[in-house]
Amino acid sequence: MNFPDYYGENMNARINCVDEMTDKPTLLKIDNGKYLKENVLKLFNAIPDGMRSFCKL
Repeated sequence: MNFPDYYGENMNARINCVDEMTDKPTLLKIDNGKYLKENVLKLFNAIPDGMRSFCKL
């Protein structure tokens, strides 16, 4: 994806930038949430709570 120069390189900034790219709802699909949770917990925890329920664990 081509993020703007002001992109903050964190999960909240990613969500904000994707929201700005379209007027349509955007789906962030994480197919291997279990791996993410077990091996990259810091990144998993960066996913907003309301979105974690959509992670396939």
